[in-house]
Amino acid sequence: MYPSPIAKWTRLNRAYYLSLLIALTFIWLLPVLLLLNTALKDNDQINTEAGARFTPPSPLSIEGFWTLLANPAFWQSMALSFAIVLPVVVISISFASLAGYALAKHRFLGRTWIFAFFVAGNFVPFQVLTLPVMRLLQDIMIPVPEIDFSWLSNAVQFALGDFITAFLSNLFRAFELKNGSPYNSAWALILFHGAFQTGFCVFFMRNFIAALPTELIEAARIEGAGEFQIFFKVILPLIKPALAALGLLIFTFVWNDFYWSLVLTQGEFTLAPTALVNLARGEWLNRWNVMAGGSIIVALPPLLFFFFLQRQFVAGLTLGANKG
Repeated sequence: MYPSPIAKWTRLNRAYYLSLLIALTFIWLLPVLLLLNTALKDNDQINTEAGARFTPPSPLSIEGFWTLLANPAFWQSMALSFAIVLPVVVISISFASLAGYALAKHRFLGRTWIFAFFVAGNFVPFQVLTLPVMRLLQDIMIPVPEIDFSWLSNAVQFALGDFITAFLSNLFRAFELKNGSPYNSAWALILFHGAFQTGFCVFFMRNFIAALPTELIEAARIEGAGEFQIFFKVILPLIKPALAALGLLIFTFVWNDFYWSLVLTQGEFTLAPTALVNLARGEWLNRWNVMAGGSIIVALPPLLFFFFLQRQFVAGLTLGANKG
């Protein structure tokens, strides 16, 4: 038994259905509307009026947005977030696609246990990893050669000016290894998230590739193609929708990370959500309009990324859902 199409419903039932959708949409968007309402007020109105979160702004104020947009530290945190998130996405989906292909289409001893290991890692509460991960990143020592980049700094300053040079200099400082340890640097977040997100990515890609017809791979082998040729010329074009969907999910997960950014980085160089908390602190009270405005701005990159890859995202999640 399948429900009848909406077009065949009575007018009264369609009206009930539409009213329910409108009510659920309003409930879903209510936190966003309250966030925007708070962002468009000045901080005095928020702190002095009772129930100010629910009253309309009077007068309208863009202080919550402008305070951050005029602050170079905010743009630095946004740029650093991209510099951390994009490598994590590339590392995770690159390794996961290769591992997923091997686990899905190759038979070898222990592949079930290896796949179970990746799946089991998704069920480990991340809080129990806090101290081990911190100690591991603190104890790792990476030999860093001493290279004089003063000539490059002078060239960039001459070509781009003092402001952009200072901006890039602060961004590069986030990747400096303190005494050879990646802890308290951007490398700590890249290494951790690149490893931590891989378990889910392998699980996702293995199941997706397993649904692909094995006959395509066998035909390529008959033609004399090697394993890497099969992967890059046969498998990769077929899994592009899955890669887009997975890349969007990992981008959103890492971009919104607050906990590990707070644990693994102790200075000014951190992800945008963590930096936003520091920038919204006032001398005596938190600037809630700045916090609300910053939350909206920080949420824009994943949202734009979703709209840019919307078709691939939906295709990646629904491919294989229908038979015939």
